[in-house]
Amino acid sequence: MEYMTTPSRTRASFCKRSPIQVVWGCAGAITLVLGAMGGCNAPPISTPHLFRDAGSSTKALDPARTPYHGWDAVDQGVINGSLEELVIARAIGREGVHTRTYSLRTLQGNPGTLTVVRKDVGLGIDPSGGLVIECSIRHSGDKQAEQRVLDAIRRAMIEQHRIEHED
Repeated sequence: MEYMTTPSRTRASFCKRSPIQVVWGCAGAITLVLGAMGGCNAPPISTPHLFRDAGSSTKALDPARTPYHGWDAVDQGVINGSLEELVIARAIGREGVHTRTYSLRTLQGNPGTLTVVRKDVGLGIDPSGGLVIECSIRHSGDKQAEQRVLDAIRRAMIEQHRIEHED
């Protein structure tokens, strides 16, 4: 019976914890919950730039006639623009209605991500309100490289729009 803890003993030991220990304990619990959620088949949760580096972003023209026409024109614009800066882009995950994600690999082997979001999709039968493109290249921390990739992709989207809309 000596080894059983009483409620007062348990409460007393918790009160003796420092605020730093409590914060680290909460952070560990959050990490466990997020890790458990990552294993299920739920769609990815868009988190603010809390746990990852905030990448560079830009607005661009949507080359597709309508969102109903899919991501082929956007894919081609991303591939053409990223290759101009010697970066390989590959679409990953499922095609979403609003969002498409690409993995990036630079010539030096640095990984990165590119996220394309369609604005004002509506029912998908009218042209979208444009694209918001976010680029994050890790391990280099070079914001100029991210901006060069975004500028090249923006130019490629304009060219792809011209190709898609010529009759």
